[in-house]
Amino acid sequence: MLVYENEEANKAIQQGVNPPQVEDMQGVANKATIRTLKERKSQHRPDITLIYEPKCSGNKATEVIKALGFNFSFLEEADGYVGGIWVLWDNPALTINILETHHQYVAMEVKDPSHSPWKLTTLPAGGYGGGVTVKSSLLPSDGR
Repeated sequence: MLVYENEEANKAIQQGVNPPQVEDMQGVANKATIRTLKERKSQHRPDITLIYEPKCSGNKATEVIKALGFNFSFLEEADGYVGGIWVLWDNPALTINILETHHQYVAMEVKDPSHSPWKLTTLPAGGYGGGVTVKSSLLPSDGR
């Protein structure tokens, strides 16, 4: 059994997850990733941006979100190197109410003055680090 100097890598192994490689440890805090996300944000102007397994938290997360240029955020922290989801948005008219969280998903209700409220649940595809699948309901909260 390999033993890593990094306590988080050892925790990942105990959880049955492959520890991250050195180049993956920076996650979203990597300068190239920040640059790419800023370009995508500028090109596509999304209402909501979701980042899975960001591999940073605390003050570093705050710095990255500021660097990306988002005004509002909700962070569901990872459990070691497993999970973690950031919900990011800019529009002050958009209200996001968090309904339920786990390090692998966030369920929320999204309210925009120009639309009926709708629900969004974020789920990673294919298990840990396998991409992004967003499951959403565009029906009003009352089910009509």
